[in-house]
Amino acid sequence: AEKEIDSILKTWVRFFSIDIGWINEFNKIIVRYAKYFKLLKFFLGHTDCVNSVQFSSDGSKIVSSSDDKTIRMWNIFRGHLDWVYDAQFSPDSSKIVLSSVDNTIRLWDINSRQSIRVLQGHTRSVTKTQFSPDGNMTVSSSMDNTIRLWDTLGDELKKLEGHSSLVTDVQFSPDGQTIVSSSNDSIVIVWDVKSGERLCQLLGHSDIVSKAQFSPDGRYVVSCSHDKTIKIWSVASGKELKQLEGHSDLVNDVQYLPNGQIIVSCSWDGTIRFWDVKSSQEIQNLEGHTGCVTGVDVSPDGGIIGSSSYDHKIGLWG
Repeated sequence: AEKEIDSILKTWVRFFSIDIGWINEFNKIIVRYAKYFKLLKFFLGHTDCVNSVQFSSDGSKIVSSSDDKTIRMWNIFRGHLDWVYDAQFSPDSSKIVLSSVDNTIRLWDINSRQSIRVLQGHTRSVTKTQFSPDGNMTVSSSMDNTIRLWDTLGDELKKLEGHSSLVTDVQFSPDGQTIVSSSNDSIVIVWDVKSGERLCQLLGHSDIVSKAQFSPDGRYVVSCSHDKTIKIWSVASGKELKQLEGHSDLVNDVQYLPNGQIIVSCSWDGTIRFWDVKSSQEIQNLEGHTGCVTGVDVSPDGGIIGSSSYDHKIGLWG
């Protein structure tokens, strides 16, 4: 632990020009708030690029998707558990939602391992589906340029149109009242769930926007792009607040840690990077994957990071 703290101290002193005379007090702050991540293990099983990884709500399992046409569920304490076709967990981890290239979305019960709903409406491949925080709705994005809201019975509630190209990602806000979407059209849009209206367009990226995520308090959005940058936006004003630069290739995924003060990102450059929100500075760079890193997720307590990669591996860092 002392070596890890020392490494963080050296990085922060270099970036922030901290007075060395204040280092003892700063050391206490590091011990309390900062975490030095290192590789815990790799999960092996996929036979092609692993595209994404997500933790269950209790942090005990992860689900991964791959170009080998499978989705696998893993117990992070014991290893391989079982595999399914395509998935993201529901808030209570009792169900998974499957997005597919066959234009459909399927809901599966985890315990029975049975399909309980098929959601049909998209006319091209579904790129992302996510449950609302209360689990009563799902939202999906598609290569048909639309976003759709669905109830738990599988009925389409709304179709949101506004992007001029395929929608790469869609996410609910923490309170479930708004949605943020990203697209190949380089635009991020914040939507009102109840009305289906656009609340604001976030303009500034110069290439495809891979992902967009709300901050834990819902006041900000962080986005990442093929233009190699990460941007932080104010939801209230729609203005860009910060730009984070350091990746040497397109940025695939970005997430807030639960404290809202640190962001984690991954890139085609093969790295996972941590950023301090307040200073906009990189504070840690993880290397270990031998291919581009396609996705990251953060455990509910912020203590473990999951990563997926072209090297067919799933990484756990903590």
